[in-house]
Amino acid sequence: WLNAREFKYATFMNRMRSDIAKQWYPMVQDATKQRDPDGSVYFYRERTVVLSLVLDTSGNVKDLTVKQSSNIEFFDRIAMSSVRNAQPFPNPPTGMFHGEEQVSIPFSFTMFPGDHRGLLFWRPPSSQE
Repeated sequence: WLNAREFKYATFMNRMRSDIAKQWYPMVQDATKQRDPDGSVYFYRERTVVLSLVLDTSGNVKDLTVKQSSNIEFFDRIAMSSVRNAQPFPNPPTGMFHGEEQVSIPFSFTMFPGDHRGLLFWRPPSSQE
């Protein structure tokens, strides 16, 4: 139901992404400067963590789990902290809940080699989720 064809929720999802990004980018930049300034220890290759956040109709995160680890504990922790610190996410569209009290939304946080800024995006759930 939250898939690439349903752009009617894109405004809300992009606002969520922006709120999370305001938290994530400074934290991940600081961590990479302190722990891997030249990109040779952790970020010599692409690293991605995928989180699943369960959002209630008020915009509060009710559950937050790592669906796919980056295999770097501090990077996963920063992603989770970013989501927690960014909530609540105001005015979630009621249609995205499909009559339920909550909805699961995956977010990906990726760091590329040589790029200490990274990339954050929401993505549709895979068919296995």
